[in-house]
Amino acid sequence: SGTAEALVVEWQVANQRYTGKGSRNGDVIWIDWGQKYPVVYLRMPSGELHGTWANGRGLERLIP
Repeated sequence: SGTAEALVVEWQVANQRYTGKGSRNGDVIWIDWGQKYPVVYLRMPSGELHGTWANGRGLERLIP
């Protein structure tokens, strides 16, 4: 759509929970989760989210 959308994201890793707020613009999602660098996701045509965090040192893939 080209218009940014506000988002809230919650992650749970083992017994730790993280929350972040950010925005989506097209297929790119930026989440400020309180660290130095944001989490950045790219929405793939399949619906998966491919993400990077820690300034590119961490990668993840979220599968619907």
